[in-house]
Amino acid sequence: MPILDVIGFAEQTKIIPYDSDELTLNTDAMIELDCVENEAPVDSGQLTKLPVEEGADVSDHFKDESSSLTLTVKHSEQSLAFDELIESLLPGRSKDFYDQLREWKSKAQLLVIVTPHRLYDKYIITNIAPSWDPTNSRSFAGTITFQELIRVSTQTVELNAPAPKKSKKKLGVKKMKPASPAKRASALSALARWTSGG
Repeated sequence: MPILDVIGFAEQTKIIPYDSDELTLNTDAMIELDCVENEAPVDSGQLTKLPVEEGADVSDHFKDESSSLTLTVKHSEQSLAFDELIESLLPGRSKDFYDQLREWKSKAQLLVIVTPHRLYDKYIITNIAPSWDPTNSRSFAGTITFQELIRVSTQTVELNAPAPKKSKKKLGVKKMKPASPAKRASALSALARWTSGG
């Protein structure tokens, strides 16, 4: 089911997993929460602490961060829906709910959370903190924390590889060897004759 079809029925908070294609929702696996005592979203960002030049684009110095959501919920062992009432009289409904949450968390399942206030798209469960009621140990009560997943796409550009450069031969520097005593004497006598004009 496309996500836009879900927005219309938010009288009760729902958690709906995405299919593996991450495009459609699996409403067959949807969970409707019996009671949400508190809905606490956090939308945060980070602004540079350095001075921003006058006339500069402020958005270049601001980083939007992943949002989070914490729900404080109660999920009864007994269904509130009349058609599920007989089935819910059997123990296990809240345990199935808890097990499903844990499975979604371990698989990093992408979820949509629809509440009467807002639609949270592409969130993952990061924390489940149950608080078992001693008077009714079979009902689930606690908090569920979700974190928004922000996806980015990277673009690759193919570049033509430059032609390989021809390797240049490294020319070594030849070391001058000192002349032997005989050659040095011969060179000196030739120089003496040239200077004397003979």
